[in-house]
Amino acid sequence: MMTALQWYSDGMDFADALHLAASQGCRTFYTFDQKLVRKAVRISQCKVKEP
Repeated sequence: MMTALQWYSDGMDFADALHLAASQGCRTFYTFDQKLVRKAVRISQCKVKEP
C-alpha cells in the first residue's frame, strides 16, 4: 500500500497506482491504459503491456 501511495504522490492516478502495486508479484500486468504502460516501464518490477 505504501508503494501505491508514493506513486500517487508522485503524480500517478490513484487507481493505477493501487492496481500496479498489487501486481508486483505477477510476471505481467495487462491494461488498456497506454499512459500507465509508459509510466510503469520505469517503476514496476512486473512487465506492463497492452493486450
